[in-house]
Amino acid sequence: MITEEAFPVEPWQVRETRLDFNLLAQSESLFALSNGHIGLRGNLDEGEPHGLPGTYLNSFYEVRPLPYAEAGYGYPEAGQTIVDVTNGKIIRLLVDDEPFDVRYGELIDHERALDLRAGTLTRRAHWRSPAASR
Repeated sequence: MITEEAFPVEPWQVRETRLDFNLLAQSESLFALSNGHIGLRGNLDEGEPHGLPGTYLNSFYEVRPLPYAEAGYGYPEAGQTIVDVTNGKIIRLLVDDEPFDVRYGELIDHERALDLRAGTLTRRAHWRSPAASR
């Protein structure tokens, strides 16, 4: 459950002050970005095997029939499913030749902020690798 500790209430801003892997699916939805043509889930940039990355294009979907035992007024004849396209935003970061991965090492500080006025998503992380590099 999302708490005010991790997501303080602020005007014009959604801010995550600590990373909780149990809330990753919810925070990915909160930090999703879209411009009307392309939409991106707000997953971690370096990738996360338990996350649900997604890149979606407007008007790119599958159509499937919706059969009913009896036809009725207002019953749709077809359904649409949005299709996830290739994720082109995975970034591989290295710190002293070690891959940056918040699941390993020590995450000292973490913050993500979606500024709705400026239209920016920023992330700040202070991380110590398993070999003690920062």
